[in-house]
Amino acid sequence: MKEKSYGLNIIVAIAFGIGVSTLLVLKSNVKEVLRNFKYFSSISVLIFLGVFILGTILDSTRMLIVVRKSLNRMMNFFDSFYNNLMGYFFTMITPFALGGQVYQVFHMARLGIKTEQATNVMMTRFVEYMMISTVFSLYGFFRYKDVLLAGTLVAPKLIVAGYMISLSSMGFVFISMFYPTWMSKSLSKLKHVRPFHAMMKKITKKEDWDESFTKWTLNLKKSVENLWLKDFHILMVDLTLNLIALLCQVLTFFLILRSIFHDLPLNFLDVAGIFFFLTLVIYYIPTPGASGGVEAIYQLTLSSLLKNPSKTMTVVLMWRTITYYIPILMGLIALGIYKMPSPGED
Repeated sequence: MKEKSYGLNIIVAIAFGIGVSTLLVLKSNVKEVLRNFKYFSSISVLIFLGVFILGTILDSTRMLIVVRKSLNRMMNFFDSFYNNLMGYFFTMITPFALGGQVYQVFHMARLGIKTEQATNVMMTRFVEYMMISTVFSLYGFFRYKDVLLAGTLVAPKLIVAGYMISLSSMGFVFISMFYPTWMSKSLSKLKHVRPFHAMMKKITKKEDWDESFTKWTLNLKKSVENLWLKDFHILMVDLTLNLIALLCQVLTFFLILRSIFHDLPLNFLDVAGIFFFLTLVIYYIPTPGASGGVEAIYQLTLSSLLKNPSKTMTVVLMWRTITYYIPILMGLIALGIYKMPSPGED
């Protein structure tokens, strides 16, 4: 992604986030929302941020394990941390959260890791994420379905549709991992469509791009089978660390809630269920990083559950600052100081 492009995405994302947040604050008790920030000490804010960053450190560690132990490729922790931080960064500034994984594959290719191996890593991580999210989100849905599907909240049909689209994406990726040849066969049929052929030839710089892609999908299948079958124990370690890393995100949110709601009627499992359900619902809001939509849906849902819109709004503002605005700043700093390796693979 070019600098001008992601610069514009950041501006749009922040504008949507701040714009929607401002409207929500104005609908609440403005003075009360601001006064609630007194519950956050400097130490507590550092703890929130530390727990969130711990999740990124765990993601970086599990990537190192898979790359070194399963792919037999070299990667240091600094490169792995940069990869995961920037994956989160580009997810936060691209529509439909599509940019992060693409950038991570690109970066791993620059480190000399084959693109089919890098794609395998990212697909596996996505399937693991969806498996974990599905389990927790189903708990949250069935426990609080009366609130989540209330007509006064968001149209129930839209909520169900968003949730089902997210779940179906897991099936699509899973099939693509173990039966990738269907992709090459589908694209090969489009070779006779001149505009599509011209586009693919321009992207790949190859006349026989369809044959190259077929070979790539076969290599992808071998890489997937190696990790999921031969190195299943590594996969289980990766899945376990993924679970802990995701729970760090939930813990950040939970700690912020507990800082304001001292008599919080939700336990950690309740918060996890609501967190993962709403995340899957808002995943495909078309604004960069679902900015604006996240603030609105979390505010509406938690206000319905906790019966205190002003305190809830303060929670949402603090949570988005820790998990959205600060990571964007960290990503910009990382882009400025990180020296991208020379191309390891075309």
